[in-house]
Amino acid sequence: MLVIVFTLALILWPCVIAGAAEPAPPALTIGLANQPIGDIALTESEAGSFTVPGQIVLKVPAGVTFSAAPDVTVVDGDLQIDASGVSTDTTPANEGLVLIKVKSSSNEPSVIKISGLKLTLDRTVPEGDILLKIGGSSLVESNIDTLFPNVNWVAKVVVARVVTPAPENTRATTVFKIGDPKYSVNGVEQTADAAPYLKDGRTYLPLRLAAKAAGIAEDNIIWNAGDRSVTLINGGSSVRLVIGSNIMILNNVPVTVDAAPEAVEPGRAMLPLRAVAQALGCNVQWDAATQTVTVN
Repeated sequence: MLVIVFTLALILWPCVIAGAAEPAPPALTIGLANQPIGDIALTESEAGSFTVPGQIVLKVPAGVTFSAAPDVTVVDGDLQIDASGVSTDTTPANEGLVLIKVKSSSNEPSVIKISGLKLTLDRTVPEGDILLKIGGSSLVESNIDTLFPNVNWVAKVVVARVVTPAPENTRATTVFKIGDPKYSVNGVEQTADAAPYLKDGRTYLPLRLAAKAAGIAEDNIIWNAGDRSVTLINGGSSVRLVIGSNIMILNNVPVTVDAAPEAVEPGRAMLPLRAVAQALGCNVQWDAATQTVTVN
């Protein structure tokens, strides 16, 4: 059996001088998106430790996902990675993954820096340490994972700790009128950057306006440009939608809806209001005479 050895060199919170005492990992809050953690540096103990073709995989526990793909660079040595192809994914158990492809092995020991890591925590995550596992087919050859073959975990590190819950999202009564960018929240008039419209009998709203109507806090709206998906977190519930797909992921369960999100010029995501609002426990009322929609 070929044994691949590498050294986990340094965890930065967000910056540590070599030799200095490592500070405590950051405190994160459940129910919030886009929470930054420290950078990670992976150092080869000898040249060629990362094999090719192969993949480096980072995984966090159930209920924790990566908000977006991080920046991955080789800061020392001649190892080559596919920096533009770094991606995120989730397992069926809602464990977040970062996937990094190794293009060619090194001739001199190399260091990979992973920065810009941000985590989204749903409300099922218990208080305590968040353990990040490091593995992948570029590090080991044994196959123990049926979803992502050749994944094993050769290192584990605490990257954060979970503390108190996030404040609850606020609810309000929001009224929209088809074709009019003006809307009201609890009777106070506001103006959106796009007007609601009807398509096949369904009301579409701009992404953030639809989320606001459903009482979603700004930090609980996660847009992934890579796969054109949006995740909305509301208390203990989460909804994930993908542009062009009528499959909505509600609390990790696929649900077929009768209207798919769509993109309109100039690159704006529009969501079918009723499907999203009802999934998050909101009441939607339609008044045909006035062409208005009320969300409670």
